[in-house]
Amino acid sequence: MPSYPIIDQFAARLDQAGLLIGRISQATRIEELEQMLERRLPKSFRHLVTNYAFRPFEWGPVSLFGNSETYDAFSLHIAPMRDDVIWQTTRSAGFVHFGRPEAANYDPICFAPAASDRESPIVQLDHEAILIERRIKVAREIAPSFVALAERLTSDGSNPIAVEEWSEDWLTGDSPSDS
Repeated sequence: MPSYPIIDQFAARLDQAGLLIGRISQATRIEELEQMLERRLPKSFRHLVTNYAFRPFEWGPVSLFGNSETYDAFSLHIAPMRDDVIWQTTRSAGFVHFGRPEAANYDPICFAPAASDRESPIVQLDHEAILIERRIKVAREIAPSFVALAERLTSDGSNPIAVEEWSEDWLTGDSPSDS
């Protein structure tokens, strides 16, 4: 397995922010997720989620699902499947949903399909195109790869922040002001 010093630095920053739960010796939930996706996660992201457990967090342009190896609604192996239409549409198109742009935004942040030997670009998908038209519409590219995102975030002076207020509203895209 390749070495990813930048991903280890990324995890160290999560640890400094109190978001890292610990090291993982066996990532069975990630393996199960990959089986359901019918594809492997990008190697750099796979390195993160098969070696480190962490809470959900916001950092820069993304809010990442946690990787706690528990059945938490905001964990990587649970959250992408909570909305069946988004799950089925993204999965069948080869996208891997692993977060959102921010807690109040329902657009999926995904790894786009890529050749098996290349890192996947990170994109934000338009959730309305998925839910209404059952089609993928890329709203914007976040980064050319997870390595590029990790490099940017670990060097720009920003810090990861725990997402403490995610609620069922976050899962459905409703904001408290919509009620």
